[in-house]
Amino acid sequence: MGTGMAGRRRLRPASLILGGALVLALGACSSGSSNAKSTTTTADQTTTTGRTTGSTTRSSTTSPPGVQNLPVTDELRTQLVAAGAALHHTKPSDYNGLAAGLTYYAYDPATKTYWAGARLDPKSTAEQAQVSSQDEGSYLLFTRTASGSWSATDVGQTGPDTTCAKPPPAAVLAAWQWRPGTCTPPNR
Repeated sequence: MGTGMAGRRRLRPASLILGGALVLALGACSSGSSNAKSTTTTADQTTTTGRTTGSTTRSSTTSPPGVQNLPVTDELRTQLVAAGAALHHTKPSDYNGLAAGLTYYAYDPATKTYWAGARLDPKSTAEQAQVSSQDEGSYLLFTRTASGSWSATDVGQTGPDTTCAKPPPAAVLAAWQWRPGTCTPPNR
């Protein structure tokens, strides 16, 4: 019992490791899986998604099916400030950038539209930018098609009875965790 059991104990871990490696190797060969990360590049940014299996990419996002919640890059911030400044007939240099914590960005493949929501942060020396960033201009929605430029719309609320004329699609609102039918984030 002493020598035979000791020999089996030493072999058991090695056989499990070899058996496990064989199962993994056979599974990878038969399923066509790859643990390589896939990279998707658009005009605005590069994003890396999860594991690729055959021709299907699995993403780790919790967004509703189809809608992609995208990272906000410095390039995107620059584009949104420029579009907002053009809407308000001001210069991009009149702004410090976008207000922290209030910028959202997503792609809706159902409408082939990129959506963004943001608040401009006017410089204290830019009076026109400050005035235009109040009331209705206190929050902006942006849209663009894949090959188009950003279009900005003032959607800030001016009173308790004001409603959103054209909210983003429900799937985009759900991805951003905004209330249905709204044009602004809950923490605005």
